[in-house]
Amino acid sequence: MKNSVKKHKIRLLKDKLASLFSKIKNKLPKNLLEKCIMSLKTVSKKSVISILTINFILGILILNYSDTFNYFSPHLICLTLNIVITLLIGHEYANTIEFLDSEILPKRFCKKYVELCGVYKQFRHKTFHDINFVLCIIILTIFFWGIFSQHYIKLNIVGWYAIYMVAVTVSMSVIGYAQYLWLLWFLYRINYCSLIPYNKIIPAYTPFLVKIGTLTKHAKWCFFIEGFLYVLEYSILIPKGNITLSEINVPDKVSFLVTWGVIFVVIILAFPVIIFIQESLLSKIVKDLKKNRLEALLYNYDIQDIKKNELTPQIYMRNQMINNLIASPDYPIKIQRFGPSVVAAATCVLHIVNLLDQYPELKTFLVNRFL
Repeated sequence: MKNSVKKHKIRLLKDKLASLFSKIKNKLPKNLLEKCIMSLKTVSKKSVISILTINFILGILILNYSDTFNYFSPHLICLTLNIVITLLIGHEYANTIEFLDSEILPKRFCKKYVELCGVYKQFRHKTFHDINFVLCIIILTIFFWGIFSQHYIKLNIVGWYAIYMVAVTVSMSVIGYAQYLWLLWFLYRINYCSLIPYNKIIPAYTPFLVKIGTLTKHAKWCFFIEGFLYVLEYSILIPKGNITLSEINVPDKVSFLVTWGVIFVVIILAFPVIIFIQESLLSKIVKDLKKNRLEALLYNYDIQDIKKNELTPQIYMRNQMINNLIASPDYPIKIQRFGPSVVAAATCVLHIVNLLDQYPELKTFLVNRFL
């Protein structure tokens, strides 16, 4: 009986949420996310700089009017930098989508490469789907739940400005994060396409793969730097010394643990894994194309079908092409791992140091034990 009542309540909750989401969706303009993202390629740098400068000055003025937020200036700097980074990579992402549209969506292309065209259309549908807004709302809910439960923000003029800045910055970052995950899905599905247009001499230099490789190279830097700034921002936000080995002395233990868990999993653990998967998928595409091209060369240059007077030059040409193909790169662009690895390590160290600051007893124990 109790189980049936619970199931009924859950069903009613799902129906209410579905109805609410449907109403919100109907009120929003069609293709809102696509319009927002694609508009980034036409927004001038002067406009962005002007808006961010005005916003920053506004924040400083608000701080002078009511200095009730500890370390407000570092928070403002971190959030502004995250907005700048997100806009920069968003501009490149919009240009990449426009390039892929011109390469993959033409009718003559879709007639020949049906699978790739279909996969790209699915990717485009998913990447601009309203579900991305739902993910954004979920993360924002967790973020603000943690902030308000811990009484980090007071509802005064500074607090409302902080809420506005956090909402804008986190929303942009979550949308960007989701776009990167959909791009991983696209690369994964490309591996299962039986026919792909590619550079026959150097498969890694296939134009649309180079474009994706360049985007992900820059996105990697942006993700790691943004992750570091978010961990720094949150480490400044929370009070120090409220946790001991026996007790967590915070207003709300659950929200504190959940928000720290989300930051640790989504930023510190997930970022390196996502980057590794992305590089592996793109490298696999190139390696498969090289393998297909090698098999085609070996098939086309069957020695038994070559006339005797053409045997030597044909063999030499074939061997040269095979050697060049084997020696060609397995990735569209040069992979940079040192810089992003340093930023990732710094983020992890910052997270650990901040955690030790929350546990003075543990910090003292480790210092006495190892130093």
